[in-house]
Amino acid sequence: MVKIRLHLSFIDRVGSNELEVPPGAIDTLPEFLAIHGIRSDEIGMAIADGRWKVPRDIVIDEYSGIEVFPHLEGG
Repeated sequence: MVKIRLHLSFIDRVGSNELEVPPGAIDTLPEFLAIHGIRSDEIGMAIADGRWKVPRDIVIDEYSGIEVFPHLEGG
């Protein structure tokens, strides 16, 4: 089971800060997040097992934990 941890505004949109993905259920991170209403162009950063990854490169079953952040703005 892969755990996907959401951050910042994604938590409010999905209603939880952590989601679990059963093995083999979904192939890629963007595909999984689209089910929860998050488009891939909204992902600012993704970290898989402690390493920064490009969201479209993430095949969920290859990792045990993925963290997803929206684009950060401010100043």
